[in-house]
Amino acid sequence: MQPIFLKTLLILSLITGLAIPASAAKEKASGKEQKSESKQEKAEGRNVIKTEAKEITGQVSAISKNFIAVIYQTNKNSESEMGIYIEGAPQLEHVKDLSQIQAGDTVTVHYDKVSEKDADDKEFARHVVKKIIFVKKAPPPPPETDVMISDEAEE
Repeated sequence: MQPIFLKTLLILSLITGLAIPASAAKEKASGKEQKSESKQEKAEGRNVIKTEAKEITGQVSAISKNFIAVIYQTNKNSESEMGIYIEGAPQLEHVKDLSQIQAGDTVTVHYDKVSEKDADDKEFARHVVKKIIFVKKAPPPPPETDVMISDEAEE
């Protein structure tokens, strides 16, 4: 995936994440009992085929409170980028808050790949972040120099 695509995806996720659906507002106001009932209703509306636990380790290319994109090695000579929505509050290790993770940092993301069928019997998969492990900070940028290099020979 191209970085511009992921930036656009991140911006769209931020915009849609700001709008709180009416059902979510009702859940918060109604208490824990109705929360568990609505979760059961959602699960009944979806037909979960299988759930697979997976993980990736790589550099963060973008992060927000509800989205993380990670660039990871697929083999010795190629990289891929995966964007995953963050639903709820994932478990964090070595950091207290998502705001402590920056682009360029190395992380391991544990997620579930959930394969489902919708009401039209179309199959789709979604990724649900379970845990984010902070591995190391991004290296500092190289210092800027005032030296100008010229290709012309001095006479």
